[in-house]
Amino acid sequence: RLGRESAYGIEGLVTLATKPPGTAMPLRDIASARGVPQSFLAKIFHELTRYGIVCFFRGAGRGYALVRYDDLKERRIEFVKRYHLENF
Repeated sequence: RLGRESAYGIEGLVTLATKPPGTAMPLRDIASARGVPQSFLAKIFHELTRYGIVCFFRGAGRGYALVRYDDLKERRIEFVKRYHLENF
């Protein structure tokens, strides 16, 4: 069973995965789409950005987007080790 932080993170990633590649989505929209607390999701997405799972865009089109799949392969390993998600 996943912890709350991991489950919310995955919920947010699933929401981003439904968008075209490189499409930024505001955090409030991600949170409301999945019924996840925005303040808690902000902390999780900060970590996901640090590990290179998502990227943050500033300016008019601000928001989070998934990184390209090729870039994700190596960074995913670090993320899995950090959160002990062997089956992720």
